[in-house]
Amino acid sequence: MITIRQLQALYWVAKLQNYSDAAEHLHLSPSALSKRLVELETIMGKAILDRSGYRIALTQFGRAFLERTGPFLRAYDELCKFGVEGDELEGHVSFGLPQLVALTWFPKAIASLRSHYPKIVLEPYVNTASELIERTKKGFIDCSVVNTLTFDEDLAYTKVSDVEHSLFISPKLLAYDASFESVDVHKYPVLTQVPDSNVTHVFNGWALKHGIEARKVLTINSLNAILQMVLAGIGAGFLPSGLCAPLVRHQYLIKLQKMPDAILGYYFVRQKGPTSELNSAVEALMISNCDFHLSMYAEFPKPDYS
Repeated sequence: MITIRQLQALYWVAKLQNYSDAAEHLHLSPSALSKRLVELETIMGKAILDRSGYRIALTQFGRAFLERTGPFLRAYDELCKFGVEGDELEGHVSFGLPQLVALTWFPKAIASLRSHYPKIVLEPYVNTASELIERTKKGFIDCSVVNTLTFDEDLAYTKVSDVEHSLFISPKLLAYDASFESVDVHKYPVLTQVPDSNVTHVFNGWALKHGIEARKVLTINSLNAILQMVLAGIGAGFLPSGLCAPLVRHQYLIKLQKMPDAILGYYFVRQKGPTSELNSAVEALMISNCDFHLSMYAEFPKPDYS
């Protein structure tokens, strides 16, 4: 008898074109995955996978068989959720997010999720936009929020926000350097994210447009580390304006006012095609809570530089 697990094994091997990736997605060892595929071929009495080459390929029978598994797997997914509504929704949803989301609106979104859907377990995964997009495309993550828009036919993007970025410095620099002027950034290093980050690409274009010449650009792979170094007076930081607003208000930071903010778009991304009620509920809730003006630094006390 054919089992749903055997069909799932075939579907994900064909989709991801990689045994290790498919096994990871299904939380199996590669040998267990291979066993399910062999069992399916034995039941059908025909070869489904063409094992003569180095790349994963389906036989003609395998391709025809796979076409018929899609509707069945979708029907199975819907059947498992039949009659489950509202606060009865339950299950695990993996959600990819960049560091900025974790430092702004994600805590509020989690509280809202627990209030509306107490049986849904959200599994967060924090990484760079390129890694989040790749893992979403392969099915390792159900959905993500990223700051990069790619033209990939397998992914669906929904814009959720524009996020302003600018240069910020610590007032400590005023005490350390009596000749400091708020727009004289060429005297100090600029701290931004790693070279392959879209934030850094935006900074480079923005700096070129406004004639900003930094003495040196220091790249760091942690947004929070950049902010802490700016607060310590290491240099100027290219940072999200909403995240830094409370620190400016409490005089921990000074925002350079000469040039307009750089704008960076943020998008919700998932695989194209039908999605489950569970994932749709999480998507709608996340988008409704998306507010990059929230900041984990909102409650900081006013510093004393005397």
